[in-house]
Amino acid sequence: MERTYKKNLKKYGTIESTGNLRRKDGTSYPIETSVNYILEGSKHRMVLFTRDITDKYKTETLKKEAFKIAKLGSWSFDINSNKLTCSDEIFDIFEINKDSIDLSHELFLNLIHPDDKNRVRDTYETSIKNKTPYSIKHRVLLENGKIKWVQEKGGENTYSIDGEPLLSIGTIQDITIQYEQEELIIRQSKHASMGEMIGNIAHQWRQPLSVISTGISSLKLQKELDILTDEQFLNTCDTIHKNTNYLSKTIDDFRNFIKGDRKRVKFNLNENIESFLQIIEGSTKKTMKSTS
Repeated sequence: MERTYKKNLKKYGTIESTGNLRRKDGTSYPIETSVNYILEGSKHRMVLFTRDITDKYKTETLKKEAFKIAKLGSWSFDINSNKLTCSDEIFDIFEINKDSIDLSHELFLNLIHPDDKNRVRDTYETSIKNKTPYSIKHRVLLENGKIKWVQEKGGENTYSIDGEPLLSIGTIQDITIQYEQEELIIRQSKHASMGEMIGNIAHQWRQPLSVISTGISSLKLQKELDILTDEQFLNTCDTIHKNTNYLSKTIDDFRNFIKGDRKRVKFNLNENIESFLQIIEGSTKKTMKSTS
């Protein structure tokens, strides 16, 4: 063993290690040891340096504890070797035993929720291409079926002289609790405003319902008097149809508001403003009357 140690020392020049030294009172403290190989003519010498790293050890311990409490882990990805190196916190977030599996880049991508996978991949590739940092919230789907929300940050990349990416460094934080709390606040806010919105919708429904009722009564009366023309019939049916469509759209809008869907869709700003003004029109009129 001693022969192997000396052989490695000659090969690498310096061997560093950490350990503990015991004091006379029985207590111990951490040290960092550096053994250097020096060749002076025909003489081979070894120089030993020992340093007390108690403060450094305490700082690293506090740092690890802070990362654990914050559920924040770090990772580095060697692009050429396709090797992903992660801190213990990331294994905890993914609920993976680090001794039983190697967390590769492919495995990490497989843990991303299917609905978020393309978005995460595009964000990372854009960061590599443009050499810019990124921050993205996404879900991870664990092997036991559990879903977690994480905040991933990256963009600390290393490139070759030719501009080829070599290394990526980033962090992942479990924000499931914060996300669920934010969602709870949003739901509570929606419930608080729901009563007012129902009142506005009820008021807004009175006019189209009145038009529909009047149109049906008019058709019935004209039919009984035998004065109903085809043109009047078609015009009245068209008016009733438009008003029923408006009522149906109002129901859909209200249902979407309750569901809180966050899908990105294209919309016409003018139409949405007009629809909003129509909904609050009744409430605004009542407010103006009460203040005048």
